[in-house]
Amino acid sequence: MLEVRDLHARYGSVVAVRSIDMDVDRGEIVALIGPNGAGKSTALRAIIGQHTERSGTVRADGCELGSASAVRAARAGIAIVPQGRRLFPSLTVDEHLEMAASRARRGRDSDVMTIDDVLEFVPGLGRRRRVRAIALSGGEQQMLAIARAALVGPKYVLMDEASEGLAPSIVENVAKLVEHLPSRNIGVLLTDQGDGVLVRAATRRYHMDRGALLCTEATR
Repeated sequence: MLEVRDLHARYGSVVAVRSIDMDVDRGEIVALIGPNGAGKSTALRAIIGQHTERSGTVRADGCELGSASAVRAARAGIAIVPQGRRLFPSLTVDEHLEMAASRARRGRDSDVMTIDDVLEFVPGLGRRRRVRAIALSGGEQQMLAIARAALVGPKYVLMDEASEGLAPSIVENVAKLVEHLPSRNIGVLLTDQGDGVLVRAATRRYHMDRGALLCTEATR
């Protein structure tokens, strides 16, 4: 389980996240929902140690990650698909996938996906394997960012606004890959602004506004 307890994050004197408690089990999809400015992105960055002004406790399968340690989070099996994708513009699809696969975390409790596994769910990306990331559409870039995260053999994947700005047909393709991750014993925590396609796959939803959790909703 990924456990978040009493998480706070600030920007100087401004409190962006206050006293958040969340859990994400292996093999489930959890949604963190709220409007722009609610603090969702800051919460994800604080969880993995990319936000330095934070306090609270984050544990992955009982291992405490400590503060401001993105490297420790990665070693604990947490991958992130950030808002804006952050791909390498000059690298091809194949080069991104091969780089991620070469860093795959392998262990007794991980069912590591291969490049062929990933491309089975996003066949359109397979037809673009020699294309540089800068020449991909927004939807293709998002699929590549998620595929890259899946290939490193994570225990948990955090996705920030994975469907933002994408056409409905593209979101459906992204959803197919996201919904497959729990079958590989991967926990998913995704952020969204509303009741989108990805959110509907979640077993639990945390509703957030103004840096705080308002309520938790079990959907199944």
